Order: sequence, then structure tokens, then C-alpha cells
Amino acid sequence: MEDDSAPPPAAPLTSAPVPAPVATPAPAPAPVSAPVAAPAPLAAADPLQPTTLPPAPSSPAKPPSNSNPNPLKRSHDQGHDFEPPAHSIRKILKSSLPPHATVSKEASAAFTRAAGIFILYLSSCANDLARDHSRTTVSSQDVLDAVKELELGPLFSSKMQEFLKAFQEDENNKKIEKEKQKQAQLEAEAAKQAAVEPTSTTTTTTGMESETIAFSNNVE
Repeated sequence: MEDDSAPPPAAPLTSAPVPAPVATPAPAPAPVSAPVAAPAPLAAADPLQPTTLPPAPSSPAKPPSNSNPNPLKRSHDQGHDFEPPAHSIRKILKSSLPPHATVSKEASAAFTRAAGIFILYLSSCANDLARDHSRTTVSSQDVLDAVKELELGPLFSSKMQEFLKAFQEDENNKKIEKEKQKQAQLEAEAAKQAAVEPTSTTTTTTGMESETIAFSNNVE
């Protein structure tokens, strides 16, 4: 009699299916780059030729400074120094001083320098007055106003006015004289042209009469 409590026989072992190998794609070949040209060899320096250095960087120009309020110092710093002709100063001194007075060379140079300083100072003041009125041209009235501004006195101002009046009259006379000379030249040219024209007419008429007489003789 068989024992029912015996264990059942074990099932036969079966191996699990092995998966098929996955094919890996081959990597793409790297692109072939163009061959790099080798750098040209440096030429050997010629010891007989001078070496050219690169130009040095130029420094930026500094803007002009107008911080100096003194017009005389500013004009001197900018190279606008001015002195009137020495012979003109000597002429003024000779006409102003007594006949027996003499002026040394150093005094004449000092007068010349002082005249230049005065002209610079007066012109600077007149220019400021012109700019105050939004003008770029300094007029004679600006000079007269500058004389008053500098408080040079009524005598100096009256002398300046007399001089300007005489100067304007002289300029007008020169202009009138120039117009007269121009008109006289035009009249002389017109008279010369008128004197040439009758001579040409007479010559032409005489030639025609000669031709007429010659033709009449031939006919006869």
C-alpha cells in the first residue's frame, strides 16, 4: 500500500529564453577638416636696415582754458601780444612834446609797450560790449562806450569823437573822389570811341565815291 503523504515529484527545470543581442549602430565618421596651412617662417632681420617702431599714441588735446579773467594776461598767454610800430609812437611823441624835449630809447620802448597794452585792453572791453548786444563786429560806438566804461574822462571821449568824425569825413571824401575818377575815365573812353567812329565812316564813304567814279569812266 503506497504512502499518500509522500511529496509529489518536482517539476523539471526549464531555462529562461536568452534575449537576442541588440545591434549597436556604428558611430558616424568625423568630418575631414581642410589641412591648416603652416605659418610662414619669419624673415630674418637685416642688421643693415633700421627697425621701424610703431607710432606712439597721441595724447588727446587739452581744451583751452578761459578761466583767466584778465584780458591782458589772457592775450599774452595765447600769444596775442601786440605793439604798435615804433616809428608811429615816435611821431606821436614828437608832435605832443615841446620842441626841445628829447625821449630816450628806453622811454620810447616803454611808450610803445604801454600803447600796445592800452589797445589790447580797450579792444577787449569793446568786444565784450559788442557781445553783450549779440554782435560779432566791433563798431566805433562800441569803442566810445568802452572809453566811458573804463572811465578815461570826458576829455578823452570828446577827442575820440572828434577823431571819428574827421575819419568818417575823410572816408566819404575818398569815396566821392574815387567815383569822380571812375566817371571821368568812362567819359574819356566814350569820347575816344566817338572820335574813332566818324573816321571809319568817312573812309568808307570815300571808297564808295571812288568806286562810283571808276565805274562811270568805264561806261563812257
